[in-house]
Amino acid sequence: MIISKFCRAAAILSAALLFLTVLSVRAAIPPAENLLPADTLVMLTIPDFSRARADAHESPQWLFWNDPAMKPFHDKFVSGLNDALIGPLEADLGVKIDDFEDLPQGQLTFAISRNNWDGKGDHSPGIIFLLDAKDKADLLKANLATLQKKWTENGKTLRTQTVRGVPFSVVMISSNDVPGALTNLFTPRPQTQELGRQPEPEKPHELVVGQFGSLLIVGNSIEAVDPIVAHLTGSEMPALADDSTFAADKIAQFHGTPLYYAWFDANTYFGILAATPPPEPNSQAPTVFPSMQWNKLITAMGLTGVKSICFSYNDTREGAQANVFIAAPEATRQGLLKMFAPESRTAVPPAFVPANATRFVRWRIDGQQAWKTLQEMLNNISPSATIGLNAAIDMANANAQQKNPGFDIRKSLFENLGDDFIRYEKPPASSAANPAAAPSLFLFSVQNGDHAVAAINTLVSMAASGQKAPEPRAFQGHKIITIPLPGAGRARGPASSQRFLYCSAGDGYVALTTDVSMLEGYLRSAANPPKPLSGLPGLIDAAQHVGGTGNGVFGFQNQRELLRTLFKDLTRALQLSTVFDDMDKRSLLARLVKAHPVIQPLISGEQTRQDSTLIVSWESLERRRNEYQDLVQKKIPANSKEIAIARSYGDLRENHEYKAAKEMQKVLMRRKDELETQLSRARGTDYSNAKTDAVNIGTEVQVTDLNTNRIDTYTILGAWDSDPDKGIISYLTPIGQALLNRKPGDEVEFELHGAKHRQRVEKIGSAKIEAPKVVAAAPESDPA
Repeated sequence: MIISKFCRAAAILSAALLFLTVLSVRAAIPPAENLLPADTLVMLTIPDFSRARADAHESPQWLFWNDPAMKPFHDKFVSGLNDALIGPLEADLGVKIDDFEDLPQGQLTFAISRNNWDGKGDHSPGIIFLLDAKDKADLLKANLATLQKKWTENGKTLRTQTVRGVPFSVVMISSNDVPGALTNLFTPRPQTQELGRQPEPEKPHELVVGQFGSLLIVGNSIEAVDPIVAHLTGSEMPALADDSTFAADKIAQFHGTPLYYAWFDANTYFGILAATPPPEPNSQAPTVFPSMQWNKLITAMGLTGVKSICFSYNDTREGAQANVFIAAPEATRQGLLKMFAPESRTAVPPAFVPANATRFVRWRIDGQQAWKTLQEMLNNISPSATIGLNAAIDMANANAQQKNPGFDIRKSLFENLGDDFIRYEKPPASSAANPAAAPSLFLFSVQNGDHAVAAINTLVSMAASGQKAPEPRAFQGHKIITIPLPGAGRARGPASSQRFLYCSAGDGYVALTTDVSMLEGYLRSAANPPKPLSGLPGLIDAAQHVGGTGNGVFGFQNQRELLRTLFKDLTRALQLSTVFDDMDKRSLLARLVKAHPVIQPLISGEQTRQDSTLIVSWESLERRRNEYQDLVQKKIPANSKEIAIARSYGDLRENHEYKAAKEMQKVLMRRKDELETQLSRARGTDYSNAKTDAVNIGTEVQVTDLNTNRIDTYTILGAWDSDPDKGIISYLTPIGQALLNRKPGDEVEFELHGAKHRQRVEKIGSAKIEAPKVVAAAPESDPA
């Protein structure tokens, strides 16, 4: 009997375990590639949203945004966002967005399937959205019921359609159903009608919504969601995972556990577009411009030779890594793919690229072959485009041959190209009018540098016809060509707003920039090599994680320097913001520095103690000290007495004397803080030991304005010594900052009062300084 009962209990327990196992198997949602149809064109999936969310919450950007020091800014931004967008959107939809925030737990997938689309007929690609709520399936069901109720209340026709035993709600939507909170964000597209053709009426679209277990399924048609349900219910139907191209890419590109990945069936998509015939011409609305032949364009650019494009992103202890892979067999490459395919050569940063470069990229491609491929591509797209290009080159040749009969742009430039193209940026100068505009230098290798520079000068000068170019100048044994750029300094703009392209050849490269100091730095590097970017600790080791530097292309980005710029921009935005008052601005920055002292140099821009020092004359230093003593010994005590007397009048709410005294207290204390900061940074000097081999503090410099040919003389003195009427300027002014460390023959650019100036240093000498006069503070009567 006991054995019998035991066996019966065991059987019941086994059945229960089997039932739970079946439920758990049923509840486990397969990965996206096992659900999506085989004709999927685009897929973007986050396999585990909970993991991705946790990873995002550990990112520096998230931690910074949610740092307690950011709370004032964070709260005001969120409050404004709620008032302007979230609140109105919730009112339009009749739901709370917070109710949906915790729904994504498993996969989150967006996909586009072909769905019988051929680029010609009425069939549209299928749009699919999948969200796995895992253990929040009941919350998902409740939220869907709320949405359905809202649709019904708004008069929407809602029907239920069963797909393989799974019920789906189908509602018709149009552009009129877009919530007003969203339409207000965008400018509506104006309605147009082409002559001779009736405008096509807007067709309503289906929105299909259903739930299978914990999986939310959304599509733009029943046909789009049918394959998803088929795979969930065990029906035999090919899935994306069965596609041979995707299967190969998954093994090669999506191995491990990426946080998210994407796949694009480029071969099918571009093949359909290339086979789509152009629209019939409209005789009632003729145009002189030929219609774009998209099939020719796509074929000529070589896009039909791309099999697939993959993207994956992962975050490990060694850092974040994003991979992009374009599958294009070499035998089928043409157009752009053939032009930009790098050769297997070293792309390590050359020795002349300085260690303080913030961005760097080097691309090893055959320049001459790329030019031939470009001509072929243009000819395949439109023979008239090739004719126009050759006509422009012939015109430039004819102009140049008036001075040099043997000149040929094709030979001097295009047939002169090498196989090395380099671009790098440096941090913007602190005195720049637009600090975000980082100076950059572009270089490309050539066989004959002088010929290439002459060709560039001819082409650019022809575009800027009518603008006189300055004479070439010698620098470090090289010739710098200054070319006026078209579109600047004309008609309405002052001459000082003219922009120039600077060009020179050296060491097998032609260098181009709009910042002459970048070009001068490159030319100096031959004799005085800088600390190289390639010598940065860990750079080459880190490069191995992205395939090394021997594959013909390599890029670098200095995140620390970019973060420095971010904090500078944040500081500038806070200072200019009208949302915060002065006290809030100072409080926010102070809390940021207190919570993270390491960012103090980033916010202030002070990288070293030397950078924070103010060089001043002994005379100006004494004036500031006298002002400080007068402030703390007379003005502030007098103000305190005024406050005490005004307080004695009672009823502070209507006490105007008290309010005025308190306002004056703020002014005096603010000035006291300013003076204390300035005096702590000040270092006095008599400028007697100023070196004159270059422009320094304590030198007199003669310059020529290159826009007006006017000669000016400046005396560069300390932070508090400016006297523009006498030609004395502080080294902290835009002019002073631009001239510092320059030598005779150097050219500088700076902006002053919104106008750009170009000057050349002619002579440097010692400043003529009068004997210092110590000025005591004027005695004042005690206002109290």
